Amino acid sequence: MTWNNILGIRFSFRHQFKDDPTKCSGRIWKANIGSFKTPTCILLKPDKSFAAFGYDAEDKYSQLASDDEHRNWYYIKTFKMRLHDETDDMLKLCHDQATNIEEKDIGWVITTPAIWSNAAKQFMREAAIKAGIDNASLTIALEPEAASIYCRHAKLHAYQDAQLLTSVAQLTPLTRYAILDAGGGTVDITVHEVNKDGTLKEIYQANGGPWGGTMVDDEFKKFFSRIVGGSVWHTFQNEFMDDYLELVREFEVKKREISPDSENKMMFRVPLL
Repeated sequence: MTWNNILGIRFSFRHQFKDDPTKCSGRIWKANIGSFKTPTCILLKPDKSFAAFGYDAEDKYSQLASDDEHRNWYYIKTFKMRLHDETDDMLKLCHDQATNIEEKDIGWVITTPAIWSNAAKQFMREAAIKAGIDNASLTIALEPEAASIYCRHAKLHAYQDAQLLTSVAQLTPLTRYAILDAGGGTVDITVHEVNKDGTLKEIYQANGGPWGGTMVDDEFKKFFSRIVGGSVWHTFQNEFMDDYLELVREFEVKKREISPDSENKMMFRVPLL
């Protein structure tokens, strides 16, 4: 089972969806740059009770490491199954914009990578139920299929030589198109066809592989390990956790700034060992 390394929460009220299906709200997680997604890392106390999640977990664990008090804590990173207290957090976001919202009024959609097995999807459903989500209100959707549905409503345009060619939301019946969803842990691909009534038909079964952003992270760490030596890198990861987390987070920020047109050199602050 491959877990993604980022998680996001988005929601839409019924009247917003009817007006614009692409309009939704969400939580901006604390980071060096504003982001609708947060690392799926969790920090557990020595008794294995919940302590923090996402950027808060990184910050707390880094603080513990700087004081050499982290060794009995549990810091788990690069997974996609954060459901602890998710319901309460989501309801709080909704209550900030409207009143009298109850859990029975909410339809939950949890997306999973296309390459997940049925057993993995069932595990996600059972975890959601254990977190307090009503099974009758829960839908498990494949990430590339969710992206495809979004593209049917989004105002996405294709240009060539400054001339508008087409809008995805205006694709005519029988038109086929592919969706490539490059995420944190996986890259998922699906091909759909527009039916005459505007609905979508799956042409090829959604597929993909563990080729997401975490692979880039792994190569970055291997690159540093080759420079300083495996034993030094291992010591750095285990004995200087606060500096290690700072380096990894800085890489994540830099990684988001890269584009096909990037020509500038990428600069990093390397901690002194």
